[in-house]
Amino acid sequence: MSRTTRSFPRVGRLAAILVLALAYVVLLGGDAWVFFPRSASHLTYLPYAFLQFGVSALAALLFLAVGALVWLYAYRRGVALLLLCFCACMMMTFLVQTGAAVGDMLLSVIGGVSSALSLLLFTTLLLLFPQNMLAPPPLVAASTRACCSFGHLLRLLVLSLLAPAYLGLVVLLSLLVTCHLAFYDWGTSPRLAWLNFVDYTYYLLTLTGILTSIAHLYRRTATLREQQQRRLFMGAVILAFAPFLLLNVLPWWLHIPLRVDPRFSTLPLALLPPLLGYSILRYQILVLDRYIRRVVAWIVGLVCLVMLAYIVAALCLILPLPDLPARTLLTVALMAVLAPLTWWLAGILTERLFFSEMYHYRRVLEAPHPLESEGATLDEVAQLLSAAAMNVFETREVCLFVLDDESGYYRLCPPLSYAEPADEVRLRLLRWLLPMEPEEALSEEGWLTLTPSLIERLMPARSPLHLSELQHSLGSSPAGLARYLQVAVTRQELDPLLVPVRAQGRLIAVLVLGERGDHQPYAGPDFEAIELMLARFTPLLETARLSARASRHAAMLHALYSVNALPMSAIETIEDVAVNYAEVAARAGSAGAEVWLYDEQEACLRRVAYLPGGPPLSAAQQLSSLQEADWRPWFYEGYELAPGPARDHALSSHIPPCLPQTPPFPFAWLPLKRAHRYLGVLVLTYARAHVFSCEEKHMLEMFSSQCATMLENAKITLELRAAYEQQKELDRLKDQFIMTASHELRTPLTAVLGYIELLKEYHMHLSPEVRDDFIARAHRGCDELVLLVSNIMDASRVHMDAERLKLETVELRKSVEHVVDILDALSKRERHTLRIHVPAGIYVLADELRLRQILLNLLSNALKYSPPGTDVDIFCRVEERWVTISVRDYGLGVPREAQKHLFERFVRLDRDMNSPVRGAGLGLYISEQLVKAMGGKIWVESSGVPGEGSTFSFTLQHVPTSLPRCETPHSVRRELAR
Repeated sequence: MSRTTRSFPRVGRLAAILVLALAYVVLLGGDAWVFFPRSASHLTYLPYAFLQFGVSALAALLFLAVGALVWLYAYRRGVALLLLCFCACMMMTFLVQTGAAVGDMLLSVIGGVSSALSLLLFTTLLLLFPQNMLAPPPLVAASTRACCSFGHLLRLLVLSLLAPAYLGLVVLLSLLVTCHLAFYDWGTSPRLAWLNFVDYTYYLLTLTGILTSIAHLYRRTATLREQQQRRLFMGAVILAFAPFLLLNVLPWWLHIPLRVDPRFSTLPLALLPPLLGYSILRYQILVLDRYIRRVVAWIVGLVCLVMLAYIVAALCLILPLPDLPARTLLTVALMAVLAPLTWWLAGILTERLFFSEMYHYRRVLEAPHPLESEGATLDEVAQLLSAAAMNVFETREVCLFVLDDESGYYRLCPPLSYAEPADEVRLRLLRWLLPMEPEEALSEEGWLTLTPSLIERLMPARSPLHLSELQHSLGSSPAGLARYLQVAVTRQELDPLLVPVRAQGRLIAVLVLGERGDHQPYAGPDFEAIELMLARFTPLLETARLSARASRHAAMLHALYSVNALPMSAIETIEDVAVNYAEVAARAGSAGAEVWLYDEQEACLRRVAYLPGGPPLSAAQQLSSLQEADWRPWFYEGYELAPGPARDHALSSHIPPCLPQTPPFPFAWLPLKRAHRYLGVLVLTYARAHVFSCEEKHMLEMFSSQCATMLENAKITLELRAAYEQQKELDRLKDQFIMTASHELRTPLTAVLGYIELLKEYHMHLSPEVRDDFIARAHRGCDELVLLVSNIMDASRVHMDAERLKLETVELRKSVEHVVDILDALSKRERHTLRIHVPAGIYVLADELRLRQILLNLLSNALKYSPPGTDVDIFCRVEERWVTISVRDYGLGVPREAQKHLFERFVRLDRDMNSPVRGAGLGLYISEQLVKAMGGKIWVESSGVPGEGSTFSFTLQHVPTSLPRCETPHSVRRELAR
C-alpha cells in the first residue's frame, strides 16, 4: 500500500500574509493620522469617533484574519487566492472608511477602488466555488449524446460560453470604474454622465450576476456538500446585506422617516468573511462544527431581532396612536410576543437554510426500521448499522467489527460470505485493513479478526481516525490547528475511516467506512452525523451483543449440565466418566478437553481422556512434582511480553507449577477434588485467543465440582458393583460347590454303603473271595471320597500354600518320572501309554512337591478323559528364560466356548456331569494357582474335535545348568516379588 502525503509550502503564504499585515498597519496608522485631528474639533462627538474608528479597524482585522486562515490551509489554492484578494480589498475598504468620511482624497481613492475590486473578486469567487462554472463542459459520450436533445446540447454550449463572456465584461467595466473613481476623486477630470452610467451598470451587473450565479448554481449542484456550501454563501450574502437593505434602502424607497445610520447597518458586512471562510474550510474542519453552528444560529437570531425591532418601531410610527407612551407600550408588547417566536424561527431557518446537511442526516437516521426491536440478533443490528452508514454517506464500503468477549478480538459482523456479490466491496475494504488477504485471515469458525495493533492505537482515540493516521507512530500527536483542521492532503487509493463505537466507556465495536459516494474526505459534519448514528444504534448493538453472550452462556450451561442425564448403568470404569465429562466440556466450550486422574500411589496425574478441538496441554502422559498450588483453578489467557526475566516470571505466575513449560495457547485448569481428597484435573484448551469472563469462570468451576462429585460417586458405585458381583460369584460358587459335592460325593458314598450293606446281609453266605472283593471296592470308594475331600481342602488353602512355596532348582525329568510311576497302575488298567519326551538335565525353579501335584492333576485328567488304549504324551520346550511343559491326550477335547471357564473352581463340562468319571472340578483351579505362585502361566489348547484331544501347557522359570542346583537367581526372585 503506497501512500504519499503532500503538505503545502508555507513560506510563500506567510510572506503574503506579512505583506497584508504590514498594509493593515500602514493604512490603519494613516487613517488615524487623518481622522482624529479633524474630529478633535468636535469634542462632543469624540467618543463616537473612537467607536466608529474601532469598529472599522475590527472589521478590517476580521477580513484579514479570515483571508489569512483560508490562504494558509485551504486545499483549493485558486479559491483561497481569490478569497485572500477579496478580503484584502474589503480590509482596505473598512480601514480607510473613517478617513474618507472626513474628506481625505487619497483614502477616498483607496476606498473606492478597493470596494469596486471587491465586487469583481467576489463575483469571480462565486463562479469558481463551490462548482467551477468557467471550466469547459465535460465530453459527452456518443451513446449519451444520442439520447440528449439538440436543445439540451445547445443549452450546455451557451452556458459554457456565457460565464467567461460575463466575467470578461465585468473585468472590463471594473477597469473603467476604477479609473473613473481614481481620476474623479483626485479632481483631475470632470464627472461625465456616461461614466456615471458605466458605474451604475457595473454595480448592477455585478449584483445581478451574484444573485443569478447563486440561484443557477444552487439548481445545478449535484452533491449535498456543494448544496451546503452554496447555502452558506447565500446565508453570508443575506446576513451581510439584508440589514442594510431593510434598514436603509427599503425606508428610503418607501419614504419611511425612521432610518438607521448606514455605518451601523453595514456592520453585518463583517459577518461576510468568516462565513465565506467557513464555507470554504467547512470540510477541512475536524471538530468544533457543532459550536460554529450554534454561534451562527445566535448571530442570525440577533440580526433577526434587530430587524424585528426596527419593523415594530416603524409600524408603531405609522399607526395613528394618540401619544408616545401608547406607542412605547405597543412596541414592548409586540416585542415580548414576537421575540421568542422570532428566535425559534431563526434557529429553524439556520438549520434548514444554512445547515440543511445536518437536517438531512437527522431525517435519514430517524427513519424507522422494522429490525429495531429488542429481539434483533447481533448480525441483524450490525446489518442495520451498516445500512444506515451506507445511506448517510452514500457508500457501499462499510465493515463493522464487533468485540467478542470470549476471544477479546473484534470479528466481522455480519460474517463475510464469498458467495454474495455485495461482499466483493467489503473484500476490497478489508484488504486495506488486514496484513494478509481476507481469505487467509478467515479462521475455521468463519471469523475475521481486526489487526490488534490497529485496536491498540484506536483505543485512546476520542474521534474517528483515518487508517493513515493510525499507521503513524503513537508518539506523533498533532499540534496547533492540526488538531482541529486538516492541514495536509493524503493521496492514496483508499484511506478508510475507523470509527470507535463505545458503550459505557468500553470499545465494543469498530465501524470502518470506505470512500464517500461523492469522493470527498470525511470532515466535522460527517463526524457529528456519525455521533448521531452511534447514539441511535449503539444501545441496540450493545443489547444484541449482551443478548448473544447471554445466549452463549445459557447454551453452555445447558450443555454442561446435560451430563446429569447420563445413566450410571452405562458407566463401567472411572475412565468412562472422564471421557463423558470431557466430551460435554469440549462441546460446551468449543475447545479441546482433557481429564487427568490422580494416581495416589505414585502421586502424579495421568491423562486418561483427550478430546480434540484444541491443542494438547502437554506432550507428556503424566505430570509429577505436584504442589498445593496445582490444586486450585488456573485460567491462562496468554501474555505477549518481550523475552526476558519479566516475561518468564509473568508466565510462571499464571500457570500451574507442575507444567513443564508454558503452553502457547489459552487454557483452563480445573482441579477435581472432594474435601481434601484429590481426584484429578479437567483441562480445557483453546486453539484461538480466549478471554475468561467472571461468569464463565464461575460456570467452569461449578462444572468441575460437579465432575468431581460424579467421579467420586462413580468410584463408590463401581466399588459397590464390584463387591456385589463378587458376592454373586461367591453365591454361585457356593451353589455349584453344593451341587458338585452332592453329585460327586453321593456316587462313591452310595457304592461304599451298598457294599457294606451287602456284607452285612450276606456275610455268612458270601465266599471269602467275594467278601474280599466287596471290601476292596468299598475301600476304593473311601479312597475316592478322601481324594475329593482333599481336593476341596487344597482349593481352600491353595492361596496360603502358594505363599509358603519353597522355590528351588528341580530337575524336570525326575519329577515327571516320579508322577508317571504313581500313575503306572492306573494307566495299565486303562491300557494307556504314558510317553515321556523330556530330556534329562533341564532344571526349573519350582517347589518340587507342588510341581508333582500339578503334573499329577494334569496326567490324571488326561487318563480319565481319554478313551482306553490311547497314548498320553509329556514333552517340554526350552526357551531362553522359560521352560514350557505340556501334557497331551487324544480324547474328546474341550469345546472352545468352555475353555475360558475351565480353570475356575467347581467347573466341569456338561457332558461329564453324568459320566462315570468322578471329579470336583478343582484340579485345574489348584494347578493354575500353584503355577502362578511359581511365576508361570497355564493354558489349554484344543480344537474341540473328538479324537484330536487337548494339550495342557504351563511354564516355569528356566535355571541354566551353570548355576548351582540350590541357588535361586536374583532376577527370578525379583520377578516373583513383583
